[in-house]
Amino acid sequence: MADPTENLPIKQRVIIQEKLISDQKEVIANLQKSIDNLENLLKKEQELNEDKQKVIVQQQDTISEQQRVISEQDGIIREQQKTIITQQKELINLTEEIKSKNDQLLKINTEWESQVSLLRNKIIDLKSEITEKDKKYAELIDEREKRIKELLEKIKELELEIEKLKGEKEQFISKETLREMEEEIKNLESEIMEKDRKIKELEQKLGEQDIDLKTELEIKNIKIAELEKRIQQLSSQQEAPIVGHIENVILTQDDAIEKMKELIEQLKSTGLIFIPSIEFIKFLNLDQLKSTIRVKLATNINQNNQEHINLFRQYNAKNNIEIRLYKPGDLWAFNKDQEILLFAPIGNDKSITGLILKTSNQIEYFASLLNSSWTAKCKSVYL
Repeated sequence: MADPTENLPIKQRVIIQEKLISDQKEVIANLQKSIDNLENLLKKEQELNEDKQKVIVQQQDTISEQQRVISEQDGIIREQQKTIITQQKELINLTEEIKSKNDQLLKINTEWESQVSLLRNKIIDLKSEITEKDKKYAELIDEREKRIKELLEKIKELELEIEKLKGEKEQFISKETLREMEEEIKNLESEIMEKDRKIKELEQKLGEQDIDLKTELEIKNIKIAELEKRIQQLSSQQEAPIVGHIENVILTQDDAIEKMKELIEQLKSTGLIFIPSIEFIKFLNLDQLKSTIRVKLATNINQNNQEHINLFRQYNAKNNIEIRLYKPGDLWAFNKDQEILLFAPIGNDKSITGLILKTSNQIEYFASLLNSSWTAKCKSVYL
C-alpha cells in the first residue's frame, strides 16, 4: 500500500506519521482496555458460574435431604396406617365385647324380672292360701262352737227336765230312767270336753301354721325388696335399654358429658377434645380453665346458625383454646395430658359405645387416631 504522505515535506510527513502513531496507540489502548474489561467480565462470569454451581450443589443436597425426609415420612405414614388399621380392629373387637356384655346384662335383668315376678306370684298364692286356711279354720271353729252350744243347750234342757221330773212324784219315775238320763248328761259333757279339746288343738295348729306361713312370707318379701332395690339401683344409673353402669365404659351422651367435665376439672396442661356439635361446649365448664392450660377442640359448626357462631367467637377468643371445624361430628373424645383418654364414636343409629383408657399403650394407640384426625380432617374457621 502506497504511503499517502510520501510526496509531502519531511516535516509534515513526520507530524502526520506521529499523529497516526498516536491514533494507533490510542486505538491499541482502547483495545487493551476492552480486553481488560472482557477479562474482568469473564472472571466475574466464572465466579458467578462457580457460585451457581455451589448453589446447584446445595440445592441438590437439599433435594436429597428432602427426598430422604419424604421417604422417612412415607415410612411413618405407612406405619401409622398399619397402627390405625390395628386400632380400628381392636376398637371393633372392644365394641363387640361391650355389646356382648350389654346383652348379658339385659339377659340378667330379664331373669331378675322373671324371678321377681315368680316370687310375687308365689307371695300372692301364699297369701291366698293363708286366707283360705284362715277361712277354713274359722268355719271349722264356728261349726265346733255351734255344736258345743247345741250340746250345752241340750244338757241344760235335760237338767231342767230332770229337775222337773224330780219335782213330780218319784213313784212315777223309775231309777233306771234317771240313771239313763244322768248317763246321757255325762256322755254329752264328755263329748263337749272332747270337742273343746279338738278346738284348742285346731287353734294351736292354726297358730303354728300361721306363724310358719307368715315367716316364709316375710322371708320372700325381704328377698323381693332386695331384688327390687338392686334393679332400681342398676336401672337408675343409665338410660334404657342399657341396664347398669360398667366402669370405664361410655354408653350414653350424658355419660360422655359428665366424664368430660370430670376430666376437665383434673386437666393439668394440655387437652385434645372432640365433640359432635359446638352447642355441647356449654356443658364442659371450659370457662373454669386456668390460662396456663391449653385446649384444642374439634367440633361440627353450622355457620348458618347464629348460636353456633356466637359460641365459636366466645370460646375461640380465649388465648388458650383453639377451635377447628370437624364436619363428621361423629365422635366424643378427650385426651387428658396423655394420662387418660376417652374415646366414644357415634354410630349411624346415633348409639354411643366408648371406653375410658388409662394404660399407656392404649392411650398411645387412640391418641394417634385423634392427632391424625386433628391434622387431616379438622379445618381452621374464621367467623
